Amino acid sequence: MKNEIDWLFRLYRLLSQIGEKQSVTHPQNVEVALRLAIPIHLVQFVLAIEDKRFWVHPGIDPIGIGRAAIMHLRCSDQRQGASTIPEQVLKLRRRNAHNKSLSERIRRASSSLRLSLRESRTDILVEYLQSVYLGGSCYGLSSAARKYFGCLHSELSPAQSFFISERIASPNMWRSGRLKNILHRAIIRKLLSSELNNLPIIYGNFFGRDAKNDLSMIISQITDDRNEG
Repeated sequence: MKNEIDWLFRLYRLLSQIGEKQSVTHPQNVEVALRLAIPIHLVQFVLAIEDKRFWVHPGIDPIGIGRAAIMHLRCSDQRQGASTIPEQVLKLRRRNAHNKSLSERIRRASSSLRLSLRESRTDILVEYLQSVYLGGSCYGLSSAARKYFGCLHSELSPAQSFFISERIASPNMWRSGRLKNILHRAIIRKLLSSELNNLPIIYGNFFGRDAKNDLSMIISQITDDRNEG
């Protein structure tokens, strides 16, 4: 059984790249950034981390759902999120984010398909970025920029944008395993570019010296792996 699950996971790793580049480089990201007066890299980080096929899926992401199922098989006590940004917008509108029953998930998936047909993806993404919870009692990008970095959301650097984007799934938590998986992705490192090494300082400021040291080690390992490759 373990071999079959590992094979499925390797298949997912191949399929997961479908649509990722198209969403992160989609021309409508520029319009979203202009409407919100934010750097384009902030939009790109949110999509790359939260919904990498946002511009190509129909409102639900079958590949993401498959990943959640495979991860559940590999580790039954580990839950993986698979909700898309349209689904999360529906949860924000209806304030029922904590209802995780099967019937509610099916209803939400159906509603997400209808929402994606009824409203423009640009409007959906703008609404999401204005209202998503980002930890520290912050809702939306503007309040998060002021809370975490004392700046306007238009002034966020790539490393700061990464930190805020990564807050969405774990608003007030430090999760080294999750960060390691995210930073192993080439598209994330490309967006961070030369600011990759600024992340340990940022995370250390909020989560302490151990977080800073752990992240420095993760980045060092990733850099070594790339050099060896």
